[in-house]
Amino acid sequence: MARSDEVSGLMMGTHAPPLSVLMSLLAEEAGADVYLVAVQVASTELGGTMSQEARAAASKLVEELSRLMGESNDDAV
Repeated sequence: MARSDEVSGLMMGTHAPPLSVLMSLLAEEAGADVYLVAVQVASTELGGTMSQEARAAASKLVEELSRLMGESNDDAV
């Protein structure tokens, strides 16, 4: 995961603002921390399946988000 200050200058396309600008706007509007999560795919073949590495990364992401949401919910009680 990366914070907006860690992705400054990274562009989504030639006509889009840097990701850091979008992330900062979202953080301001939502009043929350915003992180970028990315997974490098092994293949973009049409009809291909998810690689074992991508599955493992997705599982880790779900576990980490669940942990963070659990911590956040515990703090609110």
